Amino acid sequence: MDVFAGIDLGTTHLKVVLTDGQEQVLWQKKWPVQSLQPHQGWQEQDPLAIRAIILLALRELAAVIPPRASRCIAGFSTAMHALLLLDKNDQPLTSIITWADTRSQPQAASLRHTSQGRHIYLLTGTPIHPMSPLCKIAWMQENRPEVMEQKPRVVSLKDWIWKSLTGYYEIDHSVASATGLFDIHRRQWCTEALTLVGITESQLSRPVSVFHHLPAGNHYADLKHWKVPLVWVIGGSDGYLATLGSGATKPGDMALTIGTSGAVRVLRSQPVPDEQGVLFHYAAAEGQYLSGGAINNGGNLLAWFADIFLQGQQTTAATLSYWLDQAALVAPGADGLRCIPYVYGERAPIWDASAKASFTGIHAGHTKAHFLRAILEAVASSLYQITQAIEAGGEKIERVYASGGFTESALWLDIVSRQLNKKLIVSDEADASALGAVKIAVRSLKV
Repeated sequence: MDVFAGIDLGTTHLKVVLTDGQEQVLWQKKWPVQSLQPHQGWQEQDPLAIRAIILLALRELAAVIPPRASRCIAGFSTAMHALLLLDKNDQPLTSIITWADTRSQPQAASLRHTSQGRHIYLLTGTPIHPMSPLCKIAWMQENRPEVMEQKPRVVSLKDWIWKSLTGYYEIDHSVASATGLFDIHRRQWCTEALTLVGITESQLSRPVSVFHHLPAGNHYADLKHWKVPLVWVIGGSDGYLATLGSGATKPGDMALTIGTSGAVRVLRSQPVPDEQGVLFHYAAAEGQYLSGGAINNGGNLLAWFADIFLQGQQTTAATLSYWLDQAALVAPGADGLRCIPYVYGERAPIWDASAKASFTGIHAGHTKAHFLRAILEAVASSLYQITQAIEAGGEKIERVYASGGFTESALWLDIVSRQLNKKLIVSDEADASALGAVKIAVRSLKV
């Protein structure tokens, strides 16, 4: 029998799931991934360290393949919006600059509200924001000209790993779409975007289908550890594959997640123009597009609340659980206390990295529990605004598949359900992106 692996190259963890291709998980494991903050607003990762973790994970995966397996088909998922620049010998010139990096805020702000920025957004589906590699490259041109003069290869983490495993620089359509450099309508690199940031198509990887697969060959040095034939499937972005993994795959389905950050996503047969620029629209599998919005401020606001409001208390899961219980005793609306939750800037619905948070309507009767409830309601309101934008494009949301750490809080589930006026279907799949990579791996054999 064939076995199928999903390998999720996440920002905080590398996760691997091994399955029988149906419902049975045979093995799973995750490894922490470290991020670095060398300057305010910078979020980087060491590409060599991450590659070492990936190779270790693949060796551990090889060791647990069942004896009865005839071959292993392994699909990949990766975090969106990461940028890595390489020299002519395929060695890193920079660290991996992650989606959370905001150093290119000035470049994004100067472009976002121009006619050129609007045109690029409509072509690429990627909002003009510091998360976008488009803006990151613009920053590099202005601040690291000595690097850009070398005409570096411009890749995501997965492109680079794929090259080391297969010998080819290739990028799937869903990850390419999240760069701000890819024309989602023609499914090719966007000439206008490349010209804007001063790079050429020769510096980029070849775009391919999410189902693109290759047999493992001599480029993969550890092939000797495998007792069965191995097939690599390029897979897709974590956002797209998490949507598949959550089960939100039919018209009327929406995936909603709140972890450290949060997002709502739907799959469509075509991108729907978004005149307000609230939504992203990314190419996925052929004839399929991922639309939605991601927020910076999600579960991380619980940690922020603890730091600000619970000083002197030891912040544990039990402590937060206690305060969530207290917030549940506060009536909806938090007695007039309102929160704008942009502690960490914001992506959707406003796409402003410089946005700030605030509380209004404060009076002497408000307690810590009121402030916490106001925060939870504010996050739910952001997701509601994105959902409204999705439905404005003609998509009637009938089923909401919820996942992420927030599902452990009955209060937060209730607040989101009330705000959206929809029942939430809670998914117990903690590794939705890796499972989505498995689904792509299974389907790749039929394409």
